[in-house]
Amino acid sequence: MIRCPHCNPLWMGVELAFSALVIILCLMIFFRTKEMYKLTKHKGISYFRYTFLFFALAFLFRFAFHLFSISGMVFDFMFPRPIIGPLPLLFTSYFSTVAILYLLMSLLWKSVNTEHFLAVTHVVALSVAVLAFLFRLAPVICLIQLLIIVATLVLAYVKSRHSKGFSRLFIIYALLFVGWVANVFVMSPGWRIPFGVNVVSYAVSAAVFGLIFYKVYRWTK
Repeated sequence: MIRCPHCNPLWMGVELAFSALVIILCLMIFFRTKEMYKLTKHKGISYFRYTFLFFALAFLFRFAFHLFSISGMVFDFMFPRPIIGPLPLLFTSYFSTVAILYLLMSLLWKSVNTEHFLAVTHVVALSVAVLAFLFRLAPVICLIQLLIIVATLVLAYVKSRHSKGFSRLFIIYALLFVGWVANVFVMSPGWRIPFGVNVVSYAVSAAVFGLIFYKVYRWTK
């Protein structure tokens, strides 16, 4: 049994503020696009919306973990690091992988069996999360997510070349790729990343989600 390893109040404060901001932005995007989906019943919009809901859940569990860690510092209690330590990676791996696969599904829904694809999505995400929890394979998880999001970005680019209406959406997919790169650092609690690098990744990621919300707000205004 050991104390919480993250005992820097400044670091914890930045973590909590960043996670809370991203959760709020993702939920705002999710609810802002609700009316658009109701009017069009477009399945691509539905999967696009749920991408941000799952991102919000990924950051919610990270937020909860850091809040729990702060409680441990304040009330001076101990917790088992071998069990508690990998928990953020378990939940963030699952929900962030689901989010990326839903983003891919927003492009492929016309070409695949959606029920089968969604079943595979959750099986793959759960498998990745369990591997992350048991073996702490953060680099492997990042590689899997990288392959998925690169495939999504390439597909989005191809579609944008053939559709003027889709071309502006490509910007959002590109922004999400940038945000994912920043989140490699943010959502990998087992890595020993310098505080300054983390702050930059927080700022980039928050700016990406903020810009996406701004674009969605403009389109749905």
